[in-house]
Amino acid sequence: MSETTTYYEVLPISVSQTGTYNITSQYSPNYDGYLQLFAGSFDPNNPAPFM
Repeated sequence: MSETTTYYEVLPISVSQTGTYNITSQYSPNYDGYLQLFAGSFDPNNPAPFM
């Protein structure tokens, strides 16, 4: 596997009521973006436990 630099942006969100929420994201046509949600705090050196 080759090394690839991946850029990310952390956007904290919180909700005041339990329920179902829809989250959408929009990317430019030439960008293969993705969205991941984490519960609790985020550690960029060890992200998997919070996914």
